[in-house]
Amino acid sequence: MYVIKRSGHNPLISPIADKHWEARGTFNPSPVKKGNITHVLYRALGRPDALMTPAGISTIGKALSLDGQRFQNRTQFIIPTEPWEKYGCEDPRATFFEGKYYIFYTALGGQPFNAGNIK
Repeated sequence: MYVIKRSGHNPLISPIADKHWEARGTFNPSPVKKGNITHVLYRALGRPDALMTPAGISTIGKALSLDGQRFQNRTQFIIPTEPWEKYGCEDPRATFFEGKYYIFYTALGGQPFNAGNIK
């Protein structure tokens, strides 16, 4: 069992302007701990001009922390490449189950967004 306590170090992950893929926003983190390292997956909203889209496309970023509060080594982890992800990848969740890590996320495949094109 573990105790969850609100951090005084907020926000834990803020956008980095120099990283075009997350310059407009970072949202909805999902942490998972492996040994002493906390891995966090998060929704990253990129700049439209860098992506050549009318609106930013969401991708999934990954960051690491030794203390669970200061995250470094931020990388773009999941990038839309499939037709069913054409309009972005959002809201990642990670879990460890029976010796394996599983990652789930929402993929947006069409507009207007509706149940038929959200996977």
